[in-house]
Amino acid sequence: MKKFWILLLPLTLLFACSGDKGLEAIREGASAQVAIERLRKESPPSWAVIQAEYEKTLPMVLAADQKWGTNYEKEIPLALALCQEGTDVEVNQQVLAKGLQHAAVLGIRDNLAMVREDKHAAARATAYFEGIRPTFVRRDKDYFAPDKPLEQTADRALTALAEDGEGIGTWTAARELLDVMDRTYALCVLYELQSVEKLRDDDRAECAVKMKEAEVFWRIIAPRVKKTSSKAYETIAAMLGADYGAVDAKAAKEALSQGLSGIQLL
Repeated sequence: MKKFWILLLPLTLLFACSGDKGLEAIREGASAQVAIERLRKESPPSWAVIQAEYEKTLPMVLAADQKWGTNYEKEIPLALALCQEGTDVEVNQQVLAKGLQHAAVLGIRDNLAMVREDKHAAARATAYFEGIRPTFVRRDKDYFAPDKPLEQTADRALTALAEDGEGIGTWTAARELLDVMDRTYALCVLYELQSVEKLRDDDRAECAVKMKEAEVFWRIIAPRVKKTSSKAYETIAAMLGADYGAVDAKAAKEALSQGLSGIQLL
């Protein structure tokens, strides 16, 4: 954890005092995030190389922990250490991959909240988005191919943010981006639970991976679901905390749709 003293700077200094400087750090982190997705799928993965890429994402991780009370500064290094030891590698690497996505989403949310006051906020949100774009591509392919409503909606919102600046359309574009992110990550939770339902009689090891993915994806949308519907929240939370046999993809779909009131899931 050497040379991380800069991460202790206040978030306003880290990301807001200099738009260009903050933007470059976010772009570097997003690029590293995409690289990690590729590197972790190599056979075998080079965890030393992945560790080096992870360090480029640390400003984003620390920002999320400080602002939102997440614990990825500790969770991710522990998961990486377990991967390096060869302990439950397929499961533990999901904490790294999906935890970084959670941190990126929180970074986007933070910047969307200040697009009217900070002229650099839209550019920073766009830079963060590049780190999670592959997930939008995958969920479009899984549920909507050949159409790409998730990625296209996100791009439309980001373009509107860049063009409108501080105009009257800014909040509409920000809301559209927030909604499509929540829709995408709700589909991520659903996808993993559907996979568990299919695999639980034949491949419990893979089910462990899928449940870990669903668990971390769930963190991204859980606050909205809980605020909208405590029943929907409890339904999904109970599934994630139970044995694979308790997973009910149909009930999960209904709960996620209820929890994202106003957003069409599928």
